[in-house]
Amino acid sequence: MPSRRFAPWDCAIIVPVRLVRLDETKPGHRVSRDVTDARGSLLFKSGTMLTFELIQKLKGWKITHVFIDDTPSQIIDPSQNPVARAMAIDRDLDRIFADCSAHPIMSRLRDAASTYLKGRM
Repeated sequence: MPSRRFAPWDCAIIVPVRLVRLDETKPGHRVSRDVTDARGSLLFKSGTMLTFELIQKLKGWKITHVFIDDTPSQIIDPSQNPVARAMAIDRDLDRIFADCSAHPIMSRLRDAASTYLKGRM
């Protein structure tokens, strides 16, 4: 019997999300869906970490609600500390590659992504 080939859809990524009022968001929350204005124009992409300045811009654009990543550790703003930023990169990559860690190519891809992202800090 031939061995089964690995397919990208074998790694299911389930990220809990929550729709929150903009007044309830905090710097460090990560937006889990693209944010658009009333006309559908993209303001910023999913995965963007909210800062105080972005929250103020959203208020100016009359955005009332956003979807955020509902993992509890996301409310810490790692942009203020390089060690925390490196830990956040590892945590996010561990979550993304959790179901794929047994596959050697995916493990190397995770390591390459970690090296690349930490090099951009």
